[in-house]
Amino acid sequence: MTFLQRFWRTELISFAALIVSGALIAIYGFVDSLRAGTTSMMTPSGALWIGFAYTVSIGALPIILYGAPIYALLAHMRRTSWPAVIAVGIAPGALAFPFEASLGGWALGCGAVVASITHFLMQHWERRSNRVLEGDAQQETLRAPHHGR
Repeated sequence: MTFLQRFWRTELISFAALIVSGALIAIYGFVDSLRAGTTSMMTPSGALWIGFAYTVSIGALPIILYGAPIYALLAHMRRTSWPAVIAVGIAPGALAFPFEASLGGWALGCGAVVASITHFLMQHWERRSNRVLEGDAQQETLRAPHHGR
């Protein structure tokens, strides 16, 4: 697989992982707003949509410019591992944490989730692609003796 193919797959899977992370934050905001009841600053539905929209909109740029390109490069060089992937995922949050603790903490958690989902799905996709290639190679080997006739 070329680097460009791996890069686009990583971008797509990373965005899907970001949407999952946004949905988890939205569910948390919804439940927290329900739990708080009348003391909550937002309605449960408002907390749900704001949590999702902020997570996806703030997380999109780091994925486009940082996370997916670095993951694709690591994968292309065959250097992906769980510790490396988690480190790439939490780095933006670690940089933001000293300046804004709540934003940094949120980015640490979401970055770890997005990186983990991306790595898991990319590994699954790679294994599946390799099985298809191996199956094609085996069929080609089975056909090879008939070429001499």
